[in-house]
Amino acid sequence: MSEKKLVHLIVPPTGATQIEVGELTLPAMQTIVGGWVEEIILDDEVVMLCNEEGKHIGLPYNHRATRIVEEETKNRMVNLGSGIQGTVIFLGTCDYEGEYRTLSGLFINRHALVLMEGTTEA
Repeated sequence: MSEKKLVHLIVPPTGATQIEVGELTLPAMQTIVGGWVEEIILDDEVVMLCNEEGKHIGLPYNHRATRIVEEETKNRMVNLGSGIQGTVIFLGTCDYEGEYRTLSGLFINRHALVLMEGTTEA
């Protein structure tokens, strides 16, 4: 995996969503999700990376990520089980060379309200 700067979203179970631009190596991905990385392709343009063992090791439920995946996959049969656990990364699907691409601004805009949930104090 070559190192290039990518726009990607980091969505934790609680707290602020982070829009980041930078290199995203495998060790960095593993640190963000807290373990082994599982790739879930949402469509031709977006992939979600999460902890492969998130449910088994009791990571917290990620309401925002679950809602986004449900919205992105609503017309397809996708079994989320009890939802998504832990911090996730959204980024662009792989190009022809097998490298992840920058996440589309359209994706970020489409889910802006969900991404901001729980990030401001009342």
